[in-house]
Amino acid sequence: MRGRSLWLLAYFLLLASLPSTGVAQEPSADPEGDSGSERGIAPDDPTSAGPVSTTPSSTGFAASSQIFADYTHTNPTASDSFDEFSLRRAELGVSYSAGSIFRAVTTLEAIRAAGEGSFFGVDGNSLLVRVKHAFADVDLAVGPISFEIRAGLIPEIVVEFLESGYGLRGISATAGEHFGFFDTSDLGASLGVGVLDAVFFQAQVTNGEGRNEVEQNDGKNLTLQLIGQLTALDVLGDRLRLAAGVSWRDGSLGIGSARNQRVAAGLFALHPRFGAGAEIHFADGYAGRPDRTARGIGAWGEGFALPPWLGAFVRIDRFDGDPDHATDSGQLTLTAGLYSEPLDALLDDFAPLGGTVRLYAGYRMERYGDDAEPLPGVASVADSDQFFLSLAIQLGVEP
Repeated sequence: MRGRSLWLLAYFLLLASLPSTGVAQEPSADPEGDSGSERGIAPDDPTSAGPVSTTPSSTGFAASSQIFADYTHTNPTASDSFDEFSLRRAELGVSYSAGSIFRAVTTLEAIRAAGEGSFFGVDGNSLLVRVKHAFADVDLAVGPISFEIRAGLIPEIVVEFLESGYGLRGISATAGEHFGFFDTSDLGASLGVGVLDAVFFQAQVTNGEGRNEVEQNDGKNLTLQLIGQLTALDVLGDRLRLAAGVSWRDGSLGIGSARNQRVAAGLFALHPRFGAGAEIHFADGYAGRPDRTARGIGAWGEGFALPPWLGAFVRIDRFDGDPDHATDSGQLTLTAGLYSEPLDALLDDFAPLGGTVRLYAGYRMERYGDDAEPLPGVASVADSDQFFLSLAIQLGVEP
């Protein structure tokens, strides 16, 4: 879509000049997702914005923190048995809000110095801090229509929508992010238009290189997304929220402007006692190869049996890394187990601190086709069975 982004940027500026006649109702969610607060899964992150819950109207500073830590034992009965402690996420977000109109957001994250597949980093493979989000957010309203404008290092709108209704981020990313269909953030600008908190249209123009690289070519990525949600249903004495979205991206990657197009769809249902969702992704151009296609499917479900002490979860993902050129390039992942939120009542006594501390105990199975990465031809070497314990801490403080 090279050169087609100028009209969108001009449209952003035009909308920014419209007068505000009321409080914006564009919903908001955590920039990384994780916002299933109605089920006690995570706080409404005060550093965020996006299509799920009402934008905060307070003025002042807010902060949020997320920590995901694991103990994993892989193939415990095999000769290649391996166990480790790991820190999968350490994030700190800070924002300043001026009522419901303006917000400035910065999110920092810890990453390993050596990238995936690399043996060299900084001081071995130390944990380093980098910027994940850094953007300005303006919310306006004209009658029943709301507008949201962002610019900077902004959340990827597809990942943001999928994670806004996703309750298991503490143990696994969504399929779209985990399998590399979408990055978490990118440099650019976006526009969101909402009608009666029921229908939302989003357009995003970005460099297309993700959050860990500068622009590599003279084109820009265009991503469009349409979301519908229903929040007035009463189930088991509480509100059930249903949402579905479809998205399309025209883009390129790298110095050679490799084709990097996407089509995706997702849906989820949220309730204080349970949640479920599914997503599907198609790629035309994948991992920097314009001739490569890929597809991914993910589905998940979770629910409390004895809230907040005992719940169960399951997630299944299927990825085909090159279905047009390989007959058996599939990867199947099944994750299931139990969880508990033992500090739920204690956190309720510490307002304005909100959030959750969740403990997981589970099993993860990974199976690979004969032509699948990372070891084509020797799938049995890549297959694994894992037992894990995970701690997911997600806390936020609002002004």
